[in-house]
Amino acid sequence: MLAAAAPFALTRLITSPRRPWDCVSTNSVTILASWSQLFGRRVNCSVSFIDAAPTWQTWDDPWIIGYRQNMPQFDWVDWYDKGRHGRHLILTQTLIPSDLEGTDWLPSGAAGAFEPYARVLARNLISAGMGNVVIRLGHEANGTWYGDSVPDTPQGDAQWVHFWDNTVRAMRSVPGAHFLFDWTVNAGVRPISLQSFYPGNKFVDVIGVDAYDSLPSPTKANRVTTLLHEPDGLLAIQAFGRQHHKPLSIPEWGIGPSGQGGAAGDDPAYVNAIARIAGGGNVLYQAYFVGGAEGPALRASPRSLNAYKRAFGGGGTDAP
Repeated sequence: MLAAAAPFALTRLITSPRRPWDCVSTNSVTILASWSQLFGRRVNCSVSFIDAAPTWQTWDDPWIIGYRQNMPQFDWVDWYDKGRHGRHLILTQTLIPSDLEGTDWLPSGAAGAFEPYARVLARNLISAGMGNVVIRLGHEANGTWYGDSVPDTPQGDAQWVHFWDNTVRAMRSVPGAHFLFDWTVNAGVRPISLQSFYPGNKFVDVIGVDAYDSLPSPTKANRVTTLLHEPDGLLAIQAFGRQHHKPLSIPEWGIGPSGQGGAAGDDPAYVNAIARIAGGGNVLYQAYFVGGAEGPALRASPRSLNAYKRAFGGGGTDAP
């Protein structure tokens, strides 16, 4: 089957001598272009979000394939152009639409009740020329802010895994499907065992970690060490990926305005830490989050911006 070839192709891609995809996280083609100018190089990779669907109808017919001539700033179909020109697209999708939140959706998903919707989503993406994108399915499920998060009970976590597996299996079954599935967790949140809700190597192609420069208490002096070494922090998730022979991704990262949500402001040590991990091998992609406060914060932080340009952009100065 064509879909079964994806892990082998990915392994060849990851082990080849090249740098990871350097992406930004945005829903706007226009913003992607403006950040390309800022970084001093063309950004040919985006992490986008199709995870705000209220119903199954909008879940399996996502907005990203519906905007064309009237709203060119959102015309990702034309920009992606079936992956030509060295472009890469990562889509973030929930397991359920928002109108199922608060209902008893998990047992139904684990039993396969929603697989028909997953097949429709796959067909629609393939028809739009997006049959080989990366899909971050049910991302940050170890957090508490999304309606499809894991319940952190043995039975509930097992059902969540079955639901993920059913969705992936259904999407891969559609002719023309060459999707890669990225299982992304959030660094340093609920102390849930990663293994308890890991969908299994057969259903995961990439293991991702969203890791913002935001901590509730550590000082600037030890914050990067904490981000790296905390339970379910960057290094723990990197090690988990190696244990399962999966490449790592860092789909969302960024600095925040000083004092906002535990952010440190201009923090080049954090940027350099991300750069070291991204450049350490077996990383598929990294994506700076430009769609929120992190975008303006980087523009207003000369040391961090310079560190970013040295590591990922067109080059900064040699001064730290």
